Amino acid sequence: MKPRITTLAFTALLAVSMPLVAQAPKFDINAAKSNLKGKIGSVPKVVVDDDASLASCKKFQDLRAKANADYKACVEESTAPAGSPVEKFNKLSNTDLATFCGSKTLDQCVADVIKAQEDFCKARVKPTQDAAAAAKKECIEASKECAKANAAVKTIEAAVATLDAQKKKLEADLKKATDDLAAKNTELVAAKKKAEQECKK
Repeated sequence: MKPRITTLAFTALLAVSMPLVAQAPKFDINAAKSNLKGKIGSVPKVVVDDDASLASCKKFQDLRAKANADYKACVEESTAPAGSPVEKFNKLSNTDLATFCGSKTLDQCVADVIKAQEDFCKARVKPTQDAAAAAKKECIEASKECAKANAAVKTIEAAVATLDAQKKKLEADLKKATDDLAAKNTELVAAKKKAEQECKK
């Protein structure tokens, strides 16, 4: 009976061991990189929105373009800066990846890396983003002051137009009065002459 027990025990041990030997690694770094590259491409690349009303505000437009360009370069997998979550992730081996992801699924692990990269890049471009916000505020205030100044100009222009119209009317009235006066003076001279003639009779 002993040989049979030994054979059964060996068979049971072999049955338990075989799946462990044949089991593939939990994660494959190449698959993980491919997963990351595919998903990070859909991440929004804009941190400062455009404002059509500030198209002529060069300072804001320049800072907006710089913040968005820097953020895009930081977030993209191919240009992720040294020390960033994505750059570190891409350097992991299969063993490191399994330790790094722990109990998470590959999708969860990649999603967390992308979120960490977004946070990293937002912090990186925040000074430029803040400068763009300040420039936007300055331009909005300047635009308001410009609108007030233009409104004042229009008000004065309207007043000038009214006064000019009044002046032209007065000039026309003065010309008419002058013409009337001249006509009356001519009439007066003629009347006086006639009176002198009549009074000599």
